[in-house]
Amino acid sequence: MAFAPVVAHRLVMPDHITVPEISRLTAEKRPAVRNAVLFVVGLCLLLLAIQISDSWRARKERLAEVAVATANMSHALAAQGESAVRVVDTVLAGVVERVETDGVDNGLARVRLQLHLKNMAAQVEELHGLFVFGADGRWLMTSQDRTPRYNNADREYFQYHLKHPDRGVHVGKPVRSRSTGDWILPVSRRLDHPDGTFAGVALGTIRIAYFSTLYESFDVGRAGVVMLTLDDGTMVYRLPHSESLIGTSVSNGPIQQMYIRQGPVGSGMRR
Repeated sequence: MAFAPVVAHRLVMPDHITVPEISRLTAEKRPAVRNAVLFVVGLCLLLLAIQISDSWRARKERLAEVAVATANMSHALAAQGESAVRVVDTVLAGVVERVETDGVDNGLARVRLQLHLKNMAAQVEELHGLFVFGADGRWLMTSQDRTPRYNNADREYFQYHLKHPDRGVHVGKPVRSRSTGDWILPVSRRLDHPDGTFAGVALGTIRIAYFSTLYESFDVGRAGVVMLTLDDGTMVYRLPHSESLIGTSVSNGPIQQMYIRQGPVGSGMRR
C-alpha cells in the first residue's frame, strides 16, 4: 500500500499591511458620508420650512376668508335689525302726526285712530303692538282689542321722552310686555302739545322672538354665536337663543370692549 505525502503551507498576511490600508480608505470616505448626512438634514429642514410656510399662508388666507364672511354676515344681520326698527318708526311717525293733529278725545278721530293702530299691527310683520300713552303714563290707545288700565310712566323709554325734548326715535331696553308677557324691544317717539310741552309717548314694540326668524336662517356652525346688543351693551337677542340673557349687560365682556376700543364697525380676532 502506497502513501501519498501531503504538504500544507500556511500563508500569513502581516497585520502591518492590512490595518493601514483599511484606515486609509475609511478616512477617504468620511467627508463624503458627512456631506451626504448634511445634505439629507438640509433637505429635511428645507421641506419642513416649506411646509410651515404653506401652513402659515393657508392659515392667513383662511382667517381672511372667515373675516370677510363674518363681516358680510354682520352687515346682513345689522341691516335686517335696522330695517325692522325703521319700519316700526315709519308707522310711529304716522301715529304721532294723527295724535298731535286730531287728538284722542274726539269720538270720530279716536275710532279712526283705533282702527289704524289695529290695521298696522296686523299688516306689519315686525310689529308686536302699537300704543299711545298720556303725559301721566296712562294708556290712551292700543292696537289690542281693549285698553288695559296700566300705567307706563316707570318705563325707561317713557322717562327718556319726558326728560328729552327731541323728536327723534328712541330704541329702549328690552322689557316684558305688561299686556302679553312677551319680551319686546320698545321703539318710541315723543308726543307734544301745540305749545311744545310733553303730551305723552307713541310706542311701537317688536317681539324679541321676531329676531329668531331672522338670525336662525344663518349657519354659524356649532361653536358660532350671534349677538344683537344696544350701544350700551344691553343684550337684545343671542343665537343660540337664551331668554335668561335678554336685557342683561355684556358691556364688560371681551367682545364689547374690543369694539369700544376699535370703533363701531370692524372685525377682530380673539384667541
